[in-house]
Amino acid sequence: MSTTLRAPVEPATVPGIDAGVAKLVEELRRAGFNTTDSGDGAKTGMECALDFPHVFIQSDDSGDGAHREVLDVCEFLKARGVALDSEGAAAPAVELSWRPGGPWIIAVLGVTDDMLEESAT
Repeated sequence: MSTTLRAPVEPATVPGIDAGVAKLVEELRRAGFNTTDSGDGAKTGMECALDFPHVFIQSDDSGDGAHREVLDVCEFLKARGVALDSEGAAAPAVELSWRPGGPWIIAVLGVTDDMLEESAT
């Protein structure tokens, strides 16, 4: 796992998180990643809901720090058994985006709670 230490984001448990990603969101927040939006892709009839599992993380770092944070998210997921080297449209992915004047956003895509192995801690 990364040597980058982050303080846990409080509260770790956020009410109203979709059941399919609630554990993932909680564990990411406990690991110090500032999750801002999520969904398990199962909502129907909600116009703004994405139709695939996702968790968005806002990085408070500059470009170089955000790039390191993406690598830390990847290490976190790999340590939990998520195969990021899969291929195909539904394969898990981690992406980084930025727009002028906006924050750096890390997107964890295609990962659900049932993909996580139990942590050793």
